[in-house]
Amino acid sequence: RLLLTLGLLVALGTLLYMPMRTFAEKHWVASLHVRGRAVIIEKFGSAPRIQRGEWVAYSIPETGNHDAGYVQAGLGFGQVLAVGGDKIRFTPVAIEVNGVARPRLAYMPDWGEMVVPQKHWFIWPDIDIGGHGAAPAALRQLLLRMATVSQEQFFGRPLKRWFWRSQQLAA
Repeated sequence: RLLLTLGLLVALGTLLYMPMRTFAEKHWVASLHVRGRAVIIEKFGSAPRIQRGEWVAYSIPETGNHDAGYVQAGLGFGQVLAVGGDKIRFTPVAIEVNGVARPRLAYMPDWGEMVVPQKHWFIWPDIDIGGHGAAPAALRQLLLRMATVSQEQFFGRPLKRWFWRSQQLAA
């Protein structure tokens, strides 16, 4: 009986559980580790309805530059600060989106203006930066290019709740 039970458990796990889990991870949800906790991402959300203030997961292409540094391909996760057509202005004390001031984030440019292209979002990357001699100005330009995220890079949105637990992240 014991061997039959173990055999049945292995068979169910191999033939039913593993394929279903793999299918769900490929098509429905993914788990990201953000700020020391797991966040469950819904992969079948639609990109065009993303608004300012929403949190999204997006793909980051591999980027290499001798002067600015190297960014490994993977997934980014952040809050949409501006959408297509919004005007962004950087100052030493704030970032203004359509004239509304917000606190600056790490490594943002001190000065400058830009307009977010259509079908893009402005999401400032929250990445680990090593101090291996990258020039600060070149690093800021690399991060500014990474912050302009196209809708094709959209990966998904975090679920509001996962098994009755809130997944809301503070800005």
